[in-house]
Amino acid sequence: MQTNYDKGIDFSSCKRYGWGKNYLITRQFPEDQARIDKAIVDAINRQLQAKGLVRDEEHLDFVVLYEGGGLSNIQTGGRMDFSNPRGPAWTYSSDSLGGSSLDVWASVMGHLQVLVVDAKSNTVVWKSHVSKKYREPNKALANAEKEADQLIKKALKDFPPKRR
Repeated sequence: MQTNYDKGIDFSSCKRYGWGKNYLITRQFPEDQARIDKAIVDAINRQLQAKGLVRDEEHLDFVVLYEGGGLSNIQTGGRMDFSNPRGPAWTYSSDSLGGSSLDVWASVMGHLQVLVVDAKSNTVVWKSHVSKKYREPNKALANAEKEADQLIKKALKDFPPKRR
């Protein structure tokens, strides 16, 4: 997790928030992408409201929004083929009996950045970036609400920052 904020801002006066335009880029079906978006928005609302902040689109002190997405990663590897009469060698297929298998690992690296924008100056005054590697992306999608809660709790852990 990485968090940055404007140290000149007194966040104790920020009590009311509204929503800006979110950006979510995935390779999901539209209905799954909408579910992920809803899970993230709901998790942010829960975390902010648990901290005593109020959603008020008409009289807001700051705007919250997020940017998120995932990057697919696929890795492959072969095994030494000891059945090859020409000696052990790295192969992905074999002209000898048995051959060798190909191992494939797929994962998705999810990234999420939560931004807080001052309503008066329209400048970003706080942001947090979290990421998580999903080795079983379909399982994570099935548990989108739980995953969003965990990521957002981590992202908003230090919001609002304490006055020094």
